[in-house]
Amino acid sequence: MTEQICTEFVELKKYLLERFSFKIQQKDLYRVRLFGKRGYYDESGDKTYLCYLPKACAYLLQLLKSAKGSRIKLYFDDDIDTDDSIMYETECYGRRKVSFKVDDKKLYW
Repeated sequence: MTEQICTEFVELKKYLLERFSFKIQQKDLYRVRLFGKRGYYDESGDKTYLCYLPKACAYLLQLLKSAKGSRIKLYFDDDIDTDDSIMYETECYGRRKVSFKVDDKKLYW
């Protein structure tokens, strides 16, 4: 059984297009684990897509409606410690979240 895109994501997509002239697809916004060694890292495992999370979509839409800026872009928020991984030549773990920046304000979901 495949997951259905939530109606909140459809509302979010419509709002972004009307308000910011910004198009998103269902696979653009996601969370995923990161894994690496010696400071080099990449995505690892399955992605969790925003388009299947109604509460997160509603929350992000609320944040966008309260944002005053007019410039919007996608950004990659990587939370991983590569310093120790480089110094000690060890593995490193973290996470990546793809979300929005409105002007310079990061929107988390």
